[in-house]
Amino acid sequence: MSGDTTTTLTNIINEVLIPQSVSTIFYNDWLFRHVPPEKPRGGSKVNWPVEVTGTNNAETYAEGDPMASPNANSILAAAVSKQPFQVTAKISNIAIDYLLENKLNLNAPELYTVNKAIQDLKDLVVTTNLALIEAGIDSAGTYAGINKSTYTGFASYEQATTTALTLAHVEDMIEALRDNDRACDFTQLEIWMPWNQVTNFARLRFGTTNHPWNTDRSNNFDAGKFYDANGNVPPYNGIPVFGVPDMTDTVILALQRNLLHFWETRPVRAEFKSVLEDAQVWEITCNYVATYDNPQKAGKLSGKTA
Repeated sequence: MSGDTTTTLTNIINEVLIPQSVSTIFYNDWLFRHVPPEKPRGGSKVNWPVEVTGTNNAETYAEGDPMASPNANSILAAAVSKQPFQVTAKISNIAIDYLLENKLNLNAPELYTVNKAIQDLKDLVVTTNLALIEAGIDSAGTYAGINKSTYTGFASYEQATTTALTLAHVEDMIEALRDNDRACDFTQLEIWMPWNQVTNFARLRFGTTNHPWNTDRSNNFDAGKFYDANGNVPPYNGIPVFGVPDMTDTVILALQRNLLHFWETRPVRAEFKSVLEDAQVWEITCNYVATYDNPQKAGKLSGKTA
């Protein structure tokens, strides 16, 4: 075993295990795959400016008229705290001896300890940030330090009646987002829903000429083909629809993809830690947080029967 050190194994974890986990779990995870991480600026928070109130003093005028009054705008700094995550993996030195002599058999039960810790960490990152996105896209509450009751222009469209999903719920949400008050960029609009709501949406039946999936009306959506073999859901009136694992099962979101950011302050990495026993311990850490620039340009259906 000469030449094998804790540094060697730590490098193996960082260079082999973590990349393998990334390829089979991390990048195949829906949120990481759909919203590529970005590097934020320094500091403990992600900040961006938000115009919460303003006046429009544009006017017509005739020769000799005085200048119009200047616009009066109020801008606040939205701020969301960056979020570090950690998990600990512990392996006995005897198990490591056998593992290294076996040239890193990736099926070894001992290695499962580290690999499972990496998976647990990434799962927590995903579920935590999906909850942040759902909380930010809402008609009430405070998001990024801005109270939506005080600054109503920062509030999302929301239909929160506790009831079964109807096609009208989706149609009304899309109509609200098209309205001048919200003026969403429909080239960027997406609909996110948990897979149980994908099923509910596919089962809606409103006659032979009004199917939520098919703009050409040539195929009946209720024939059981509401997503393909790769899990891709057909668009709704040209708007991409995504089944999102780990979303709240009573919530559907409509959002602008270009306003959503997934900030990576620290990628997943492992560091060796000393312990007073014949074992080796790695702390596996990362730092990710999701933000949504303008909740006004988003919609939410909540309380819909799972």
